[in-house]
Amino acid sequence: MKIDSIKVQINPLIPHYGQYDVNKNILMLKHSNLALNSAVVQSFFIHEGVHMGNDVDKIGIVKGVDEEAAGFIAQAIYFRAETGRYLSDPNNNPKINKVFSQANAAAISVINKSSTDI
Repeated sequence: MKIDSIKVQINPLIPHYGQYDVNKNILMLKHSNLALNSAVVQSFFIHEGVHMGNDVDKIGIVKGVDEEAAGFIAQAIYFRAETGRYLSDPNNNPKINKVFSQANAAAISVINKSSTDI
């Protein structure tokens, strides 16, 4: 797949701001008037970008659960850098917050590493 083959589609039935369908190469958005200046929405796009980036040319750097974890960690790093706060679910869903808690911990670990540690 080429990066320019990713399509964007509005789908109000999806459960979150949006999701990427790897089989159809479509980024689905819940609605067309997302608050694009919101760090929460922007961090979501970072998360979905991990899936899209992994899908480019079907390189498959990471798979399944690892890819989802990478998405959440990237999302948490971005959100922390933008806001100085930890990522949490705007609807305060305890299951989602548990995932975000783990992603925040991993993000802090990455943020605290110096470039010489990598």
